[in-house]
Amino acid sequence: MNAVGEGSKYAFLASRECRTGELVLHYEEGPNSGPPLILMHGLGRDCHDFSILFPALSRQWHLYAVDLRGHGKSGRVPRGYSSGGYASDIVTLLKTAAPCPAILFGHSLGGVTALRVAAEEPALVRALILGDSALTASSFPGSLYPALFETLLKVRLSNSSVEQMAKGLAQSRIPLPGIDELIAIGDLPGHDEAYLLKWAACLQQVDPEALQMTLDGSTWGDFDGEALMKE
Repeated sequence: MNAVGEGSKYAFLASRECRTGELVLHYEEGPNSGPPLILMHGLGRDCHDFSILFPALSRQWHLYAVDLRGHGKSGRVPRGYSSGGYASDIVTLLKTAAPCPAILFGHSLGGVTALRVAAEEPALVRALILGDSALTASSFPGSLYPALFETLLKVRLSNSSVEQMAKGLAQSRIPLPGIDELIAIGDLPGHDEAYLLKWAACLQQVDPEALQMTLDGSTWGDFDGEALMKE
């Protein structure tokens, strides 16, 4: 289930694969410096989304940075991007490749995934950390995210170069809470050329169906974070 793949771009991480039976899940593993910490990125990103934290975290934790299905180097599954599917991959990873119980950190989509894993397989999870994650499907339509993900899908479907996609992201305008006018993504704090190029490179590797299924509600399925947190 666990095999070494090509080298990671970070010298202290090893690029690995976990075969789930449905797909090949790619992740990068750090040295065994402490308890296992599983990092799960948001929609449209990849396992390197946390790269700025890798050096510091790897000194105290046994890192596993995962490419969620349909992202990065992980496998694609036609119409297979439900919250249950994402969670199933992580459960397989925990059962076959990572020492348990593990600490799960999930950002956005990664948080939805982490919460479902913790609720359904509590014996595998030591602690749960959620960052900017929706707890219910009902909170999604009224947020800024439908407009953002529509933009990401449009840029992804352009099949442009990374540089052109970065320019497309920079010029795209989205609504923000408390602001009446649309704001260009490139004008947001921290969204400089280097950041947008990195984002575009991640987006270029995303299966468009992962974005489409989030937008049409299919990814949410029976996910109810508030109910899961009560279990």
